[in-house]
This record gives sequence, C-alpha cells and structure tokens, in this order.
Amino acid sequence: MLLNKQIWIAVVSVMTISVMAACARNSEQKQSSSNDLSSSSSSKENREETGLASADNRKAIIAELGKNYQKSANGQYRKRIATIAPFKIQLVNGQEFTYKDLEHDKPVILVYFSPDCQECQQFTKSLVKRIADFKDRQLLFVTYQPLDKVTAFYNENGLRKYPQLKMGTEGYSFTVQKYYKVEHFPFVASYDKTGHLVQVYVNNTQPEKLAAEI
Repeated sequence: MLLNKQIWIAVVSVMTISVMAACARNSEQKQSSSNDLSSSSSSKENREETGLASADNRKAIIAELGKNYQKSANGQYRKRIATIAPFKIQLVNGQEFTYKDLEHDKPVILVYFSPDCQECQQFTKSLVKRIADFKDRQLLFVTYQPLDKVTAFYNENGLRKYPQLKMGTEGYSFTVQKYYKVEHFPFVASYDKTGHLVQVYVNNTQPEKLAAEI
C-alpha cells in the first residue's frame, strides 16, 4: 500500500511537472509571437521613417532649406541697401561729392570698380558705346584706388565729355564697399528717381553683357 501510494505521488508529480512545462512553453510561444509582432511593427515604422528621410528626400529638404535661406538673405540684403550708400568721394577734378549732391529727380546707376580690373575696363567701354541711353540717368563710378589711377582711367576712356558720369575715390574708408559687401568688380546697383533700389546686377564676369542689361 505504501508503495502504491508512493507510485501515485510520483505519477501526480510527473503530471504536475508536465503541465507546468506545457504552460511554460505556451507562455514562451506567446511572448515570442508578441515580440515578433512588435518587431514587425517597429520595422514597419522604421521603414516608413526611413522612407520619409530617404536620400532623395533629404536632398530635396536641404535644397528647399537652401532656397528659403537664400531668399531670406537676398530679401534682407535688398532691404539693407534699399537706398543708395551714404558715400563721400573725391572726384577726378579734386572736388568732394556726396550722396546729398545727387540730382533727386533722376535715376542713379552706381558702379563700384577698380581701374586695374580688366572686367571693369571692358564694362566701361561697352557702357560708353550706349552712353546715349543714359542721358536721363546719373552714372556714378566709385573706387577705393588712389585718385591718380582713377584720373588715368577716366582720361583713357574719354569720359570727360559725358557730364552725367561722375567718377571718384572713397579712399580707404570703404564706406561704399562695406555697404554693398562688394567682393567682385564691377558691382552695379541701380536706383529710381525716388532713390529706391531697382536692381543689383551680378554678371560681373561678363562685362559686355552686364553693360547691355543696365
């Protein structure tokens, strides 16, 4: 009887262990299934996120940001130079000439140049060919170079016979250069007769074309 009882206890123990093992397996399978679903969902989200930030999309986003920045920068620049620079120059005849001396009822074309600049020389020659188109506009040539170089440039190009053209140097004050942030010559900005900015011309590597566009 004792043996039978011991056998019965052993059988019950084995059955209990088997049930517990089965429960554990079921629990592991459920957890694995849940992990698989979670992993699948996470992978899907990652793929979606990766799709949104793919190489092509990143390039498009960067390009758009660049355009917006450039547009904003250009807008701020144009706003800052909306009126002509508060210049003070010494003309080739030795007289002082400032922005206050401009005729207020005529448009102004401001050219920042250097007498040693080949593009500036080409630009000036091209501009002179159509000087008749500027009879109702003021042409103002400004540089930082010494007056003797400015005078030589002025005479070599026969500019003395054009009264609407003023040329002089601001010396090393660089007021005009800093105002427009000039980095390349020639730099050209046009203003209407009310003194407001019309356009900034940037084709300084194509001087003949630049002269034709003004």
